[in-house]
Amino acid sequence: MSKNKKLNTDDRFWQLHALAEEGDENAQADLWSEYEFTYGVDNAPVTNERLIQAVFTATDEAKEQALPILEGRETPKPLLQMGEAAALLNVSRATLWRMIRAGRLGKVEIYPNAFRLRRSDINALVSGGASC
Repeated sequence: MSKNKKLNTDDRFWQLHALAEEGDENAQADLWSEYEFTYGVDNAPVTNERLIQAVFTATDEAKEQALPILEGRETPKPLLQMGEAAALLNVSRATLWRMIRAGRLGKVEIYPNAFRLRRSDINALVSGGASC
């Protein structure tokens, strides 16, 4: 019996899917409800309608974070590992540590003996030679 019920649910899903692709707005809404009920909101496919609804309900901060991702721009990490920072400056890690000891860059200790550098400090050093 449950197998027949599953087949009926699948048949209904594909019927709605076909109607939704033809542009039937009621079918699109029903299809979204079926997805939401069957798979849960987090597992439902991303549709333009879902994105538009999310935009209208999102906070300004969430919109600012989402926009670069949606536009395909990389969102840079604010903190860099020592190897990443050294690669950006085209120096060795040893030179990077010398720059830190000389006070040209500041380090952030995220836990004992684990350090990161602020991307903004690296950018400031490159653009204007500013030191921390």
